[in-house]
Amino acid sequence: MPQSPLLDALRRHARAQYAAGALADALEVQQQVLDAARATGADTADDYLFLGLMLHAAGRLDAGIATLRAGIERFPANAAMQENLGVFLLGRNEPAAAIAACQRAQSLSFQSGGAASANVFDCLADAFNRLGDQEAAIDAGKSALEAKDRLFGAGVPMAHVPDSPPPPFNPHNPAKNVIAYCLWGDAPRYRVPLLENARILPHLFPGWSLRVYHDATVDAAYLEALRQAGVDVRPHPPRRRAGPSALAVAVRGDRGSGCTAVSDPGRGCAAQREGTRGR
Repeated sequence: MPQSPLLDALRRHARAQYAAGALADALEVQQQVLDAARATGADTADDYLFLGLMLHAAGRLDAGIATLRAGIERFPANAAMQENLGVFLLGRNEPAAAIAACQRAQSLSFQSGGAASANVFDCLADAFNRLGDQEAAIDAGKSALEAKDRLFGAGVPMAHVPDSPPPPFNPHNPAKNVIAYCLWGDAPRYRVPLLENARILPHLFPGWSLRVYHDATVDAAYLEALRQAGVDVRPHPPRRRAGPSALAVAVRGDRGSGCTAVSDPGRGCAAQREGTRGR
């Protein structure tokens, strides 16, 4: 079925709203897209998947499950919809149903000559664990790790992680003892705690410094506020295959760093002792 220019424009608008963080507006537009497309037979699998993605982000699991099931009825051979349905069902604490959906996703992937995604195995591992089937959970977890290694292992590593132990901790050189964060977008749930972390750092971790790797989506005024708070702010475009959440490990490749801790901006400094340490 040929796609109308107006429908395609609405699809682009929904994605632009989502990228800008306007989830409610993006949901409304994408629902309009799907309704109009279904009425004319121009709906695509991506129409259902994208709406499902946003419904999951909004915590509307029942609506997301209904959307994906409607999409599966329309596109029964689509493995991605079965995969996402499994994730939704697990979120609703229906592990047996989640396993069935993920296994259908596996079967469809194999039938098309591909392989199931790591997300499928992650979901299976969690679901089997909830049902108390530890052996199946371990098998699925191993498959998830192998799938991720196939996906990312062949790429150029973002930084070299040495085999030797980290250098001795020197509390008198905070510039080399780095707590690293990645930051993108303007969500208050990350921005507010990050500034608070900068404020309490001298009290909790006097021998450490804060460093933030960010992309172009972060507001310039907020970055300046971080600088004024003593944070080392560094622009760093995300690697295409690794995604923006991998920005924080860029500290591994920075010369001059000693002990490092990598964490989420939404977590308090008190949790940083649990961070990954390297050189």
